Order: sequence, then C-alpha cells, then structure tokens
Amino acid sequence: MKDVKAEIKNIENLLNQVSLIKKNYDKINEITGANYNVFNILQMQSDEVRLHSRFLGDLLNPKGKHGRGNVFLKLFVEKLKVIIAGTAEIESETEDNLKDEEKAKYKAEREARLKSLNDFSISNAKIEVEKGIGPIRENTTKGGQIDLVIDDNNGNTIIIENKIYAEDQENQLLRYHNYDKNATLIYLTLDGSDASDYSIGNNKLSYFSISYTNHILGWIEQCIKETTNLPHMFAK
Repeated sequence: MKDVKAEIKNIENLLNQVSLIKKNYDKINEITGANYNVFNILQMQSDEVRLHSRFLGDLLNPKGKHGRGNVFLKLFVEKLKVIIAGTAEIESETEDNLKDEEKAKYKAEREARLKSLNDFSISNAKIEVEKGIGPIRENTTKGGQIDLVIDDNNGNTIIIENKIYAEDQENQLLRYHNYDKNATLIYLTLDGSDASDYSIGNNKLSYFSISYTNHILGWIEQCIKETTNLPHMFAK
C-alpha cells in the first residue's frame, strides 16, 4: 500500500499549484470566497486524522466557506455518475461467475443509483460530517457514525465511508446500508480497494469503491479549473 503521508503530500502539492496563478489580488471579500483557505479548514497541524473528511465536507458543502456555492458538489455528483456507469463494464467481465438473479440485482441497483444521482437536487443539498446514526446494536447491524452524508429534499442520499487510517469495522458498511437502503454508498480509500467481508457482513451490498489517487484528485483538478480566478482558495 502506498505510504499515507506521501499521498497527503501529493494532495498538498496539487492544491499548492494554483497559488502560482496569481501573486496579487483585489480586495478580499466573503462573497468571492477570498477568505477561504483550504488548509485552515483542514486544520492540518492539529488534526490529521479527520483531515480528509473535513476537507471533502467543506468543498462539497454549497454553504461552505469557499463561497462557490454548489459548483464543487455538482462536479462531484457528475463524477460519481461516470464511475457508477463504468461499473457495468467491470461486471460484464465477471458475469460468468454470477448467477442470473445476481446479475439482474446488480444491474437494477446500478440503475437505481444512477437515477438517484440524476434526480439529485444540487441546489437543495446539505452535508453532514461524522453523522451519528445511533448506538451500535449488539448484533452490530445498526448504528455508528458515518463520515459524510449528502442528501437533498427529494429523498436522495449519498453516503461516503472515508477509509484512510482505520481498519474496517464489523458490519460497518452493512450498518450504513441499513440506515438508508436507497442511498448511494461510496467506499473511499487511497487506492480504490474493496471493502472487506468483515465490513459488509458477507452480504452482497451495492456499494462503489473510489480512490483518492484517481477519482478524488481528478475531481480536485476540476475544482481548481473552476477557481482559477481565486487561487487564494488553495494557497497555503
């Protein structure tokens, strides 16, 4: 597995690139997001453990301190659509190992998640970081704390398990699935690895693996393109 500190450094370097676009700026004001500094939001010096969730949560939040509204969230949802649509090709490569009913189930789940993302109301979205969903039950199938929850007022929900430092917990993704069986469940790691059976409870859950090294950094690059006139947002 790639070194975690090296990956964090890669993210820092990418964000710092935009600080070279301009050296001088007009008067700072909140509307343009000029007071926004991503490293202040991350509080990197004091809390590296929660760095990634805090970073993602603020950028995805239409009311975040970046002052760019729902632009970053819209880009993220569009990227998820591409990722989920792309799983059809992956599943076709392994279809010989699946029963007909399993194939039909995965196809239906994928189409349902794509419909949810297509119907997602970006303008009415809200973000919750480290959302508590109740105490973990004795059978560990309910409860816990979700890293990121994104939902709208139409009943569409995106759940992100941000797995960087910690090991999988018992039935962790299963608990999040049971919290909202219709949510688009995302398992985010450095390299896009799949969740363990320990996390999914040996259930064939519908979830989608994404990575920092590919998907998140690609999304950040898109965000940077949207902020070329506000390079201070990503300046250290």
